[in-house]
Amino acid sequence: MTITSLFRVSALSVMALCGVVALDQAAPGVFVAEAVAQDKPKKDTRETRRTPALRNKVYERLAEAQTLAEAKDYAGAAAISE
Repeated sequence: MTITSLFRVSALSVMALCGVVALDQAAPGVFVAEAVAQDKPKKDTRETRRTPALRNKVYERLAEAQTLAEAKDYAGAAAISE
């Protein structure tokens, strides 16, 4: 292999690689695959559950039982919560 043919093959290889890079920039995804992991977000398939709100009377009884429990009157707190 002579030096001229080596230069010729090298020049052709460089031109081919530059052409591939230029084409990939012009049309993305043709030669090199693109990452598509974040293109489509996952749809949440869990069902939404609605929790009913506490009635004011129940909330007041729980608050009173908590007050008694904090005062270490566990029997009174248990009686209110039942």
